[in-house]
Amino acid sequence: MNKTLSYFVILFLMAFSMSTALAASKEITGDEFMKKGDEAWQAGKFDDAAGYYGKAAKKFTDKDAQAKAYFHKGLGFYQMGQWDSALDSFEKSKSLNGQTKLSQELHYYTGLCYYAKRNKALAQDHLQKAVATDVGFQSGITELSKLFLNRTKNLKEKKFSMFSSLGYMFSNNVPLHPLSGAVNDTNVREQQGHAVNILLEPNYATFLGNRSVFTFSNTLFSNFNLTSDHRAYDTYKYKIASAVKIPGTWKNTPFYLSLPLGYDVAFSGVETVSNNTGTVNKGFFDQISNAYTFSPSIQFICSSRWDTTIDAIYDYEDYKEGRGPNSRDGFKYSGGLSEGVHALGMHWNGGYHYAYFSAEGKNYDSDTHAFHLNTNFPFWFRTNVNLTSQLALKKFFNHANARRDFGQNYGLTVVRVFDNLVGASFNTTVARNTAEPATTSYNLFTVSTNVFYNF
Repeated sequence: MNKTLSYFVILFLMAFSMSTALAASKEITGDEFMKKGDEAWQAGKFDDAAGYYGKAAKKFTDKDAQAKAYFHKGLGFYQMGQWDSALDSFEKSKSLNGQTKLSQELHYYTGLCYYAKRNKALAQDHLQKAVATDVGFQSGITELSKLFLNRTKNLKEKKFSMFSSLGYMFSNNVPLHPLSGAVNDTNVREQQGHAVNILLEPNYATFLGNRSVFTFSNTLFSNFNLTSDHRAYDTYKYKIASAVKIPGTWKNTPFYLSLPLGYDVAFSGVETVSNNTGTVNKGFFDQISNAYTFSPSIQFICSSRWDTTIDAIYDYEDYKEGRGPNSRDGFKYSGGLSEGVHALGMHWNGGYHYAYFSAEGKNYDSDTHAFHLNTNFPFWFRTNVNLTSQLALKKFFNHANARRDFGQNYGLTVVRVFDNLVGASFNTTVARNTAEPATTSYNLFTVSTNVFYNF
């Protein structure tokens, strides 16, 4: 028995040793990964090439070989316009590289990345080093460095900008037939309206450190109704927002972490209901809401054709008209996942988001499941078309306002930008909300056109 067991142990160890040796013999070397990267590069698959070069860098033990692999990995990201990920790879290469021909090329391409990011100081610094680091290997790089160094003199770091827009909108809101059969089961009135709107949005952007970007913006929006029965509902909105966008690379995947903070305030016409008689008093203009929002997100650029975004929202909403039993004040928690794909000459984006709104147990506690699918594609010279669709299932919990809403929203936007940064857009949306009970069931159709200028 012991002898038989010994035989089994010996056979097991022999099989394990052979499998280990076989796996070792099949293990891909750094040079083989470099060759695969070169083949992918020749085929124009720069994201695959960057991945292979990154794997080669991890296989090599020689610092010069590692530096070369990271340099080529950075070139792959550079070809895809992923400047921050290219800079990460170039920095790793520089930390390993001695005074070789790579030194000049590293400074040259690092300077070009900062040039593309409009960071004038760092672009000039690295291009000057590329000129000074002419070690006799790449005289062409020296001349190119001088050329771009001269161009940086006219490079403007645009910190301030202003987006302005003037638009017109037509809307038609039609109530649906009551779902439960009761004549008074809907309180949505059929309405048509015409309105003009104005938007001003000054923006400020600056670098934090070498590559992170801080932005600050103010948005002023006014909507003036031209239809007499809508006049009480003219709307004025103001939003102040700031954000930090931090680039990085995780393994071979570029990512952008965004940390926005926002405050919104809205003014409009409101109607008050008498607590004693229940009659509706005349509408008046007043502040109707505040909102404080923190909405972090992270986007992974998985390849030149695929990206993934994970986002979350923490939001406190304060509705000023919500006095008494109809208060909608509360906290909103939301999170979701979106996938972006480049296919058929278009960029597609689809995803799912869940939102929970807590109105402290009052009439507007709810949760929402929303799915979206959008696509964007060039249509004509400097004209882009954006198609959007969203399906949302919203449930209000068991209290005085208990109901389920199923919302559908479809949109078409066409945008044309001219040489002088003046642009025009046309937008139409069709929305359908089906509620049970049908107190808020309706079809809504809108058409709007805008002229905008970004300076």
